[in-house]
Amino acid sequence: MGRRYAVRRRAQLPTSVGKRSVPATTELVTHETIIDGLTVSVVIERPEIDHGGGIWRCRIRVARGDTRREQSQVVGISSQEVLGQAIDLAAGRLGISRSDLLAGASVGAPIRTAEQSR
Repeated sequence: MGRRYAVRRRAQLPTSVGKRSVPATTELVTHETIIDGLTVSVVIERPEIDHGGGIWRCRIRVARGDTRREQSQVVGISSQEVLGQAIDLAAGRLGISRSDLLAGASVGAPIRTAEQSR
């Protein structure tokens, strides 16, 4: 008997009939650096409110080279709170200050829309 794997689907932006959906980009902050000879990239996603309401979450993804990938999330009562916690966590993972993380990062990456993907 085969195993079943849960597949996490990314949010899809609506498109007109006959056109493919474009995944919604949730990246807010991206930072890439080299540590001990490995390329390390950090992505902080845009804070989002939980479907139950009242709780905000923000995900952080760290990739070290091609093999080691980590993912964390912080939760809190406001988008500002979770974004601050996410920045602190990401900076801590890299061993740099908050300001160094943001100074070398792409901040506020635009969300791709169906019009932009053509």
